Amino acid sequence: MTLQITLCAVPYAYGVPFFYFETLEEYKEQYQKQFDKYHCEEYEFQYIDGDDITWVLWKACNEDIFKLLEIIEEELITTEEDAIKLYVCTNINGDTLEDALNRYKDIYLYQGSMEDYGREEFPWSEIPEWAHAFIDIHKYVNDMDCNGQIYQLDGDFNGWCVVG
Repeated sequence: MTLQITLCAVPYAYGVPFFYFETLEEYKEQYQKQFDKYHCEEYEFQYIDGDDITWVLWKACNEDIFKLLEIIEEELITTEEDAIKLYVCTNINGDTLEDALNRYKDIYLYQGSMEDYGREEFPWSEIPEWAHAFIDIHKYVNDMDCNGQIYQLDGDFNGWCVVG
C-alpha cells in the first residue's frame, strides 16, 4: 500500500507564490524554480491532504517534512498502529525522531478503552467464580493508570491505549 500525501510550501517572503508537492523530488524541483526566480529560501509547510496514516505521521514527525517524505517513500511505516506508536514516542515520550524510529516497535498499543483492556487482562481464573461479581474493574484500571501501567490516548487517537 502506497501512502499518499499533499503538502504545501508557503514562503516567508511577500509576493512569492506557494506551491504544492507530494514527493521530495517534486519539492526540490519546485524549490529550485522558486529560488532561481525569487531567491526565497525559507518556507512554512502545511499538511493539505493524505491518508489517515499520513496525518498521524505528519504529527509524529513534528512537521519535519524531509523525514516524513523519507518515511513515506521508503515505506518504513505503513500501518495506522505503527504511525500511532511513532507519535507516542515523539510527542508523549519525548524521543527525537531518529530515536523514535528505532524504538516505536517497543510500544504496545491496545485498541479499545482502558476498561476493556482491564477486563481482558484481569486474572479471572485466579479468582473463584462466585467472587467475580465483587471485582470492580474500574478501580483495577484506575490503579493501573495511577501506576503508569496504562494510559488512554485522547484527541485524534481516542480509542487507543498505551500499555506498559
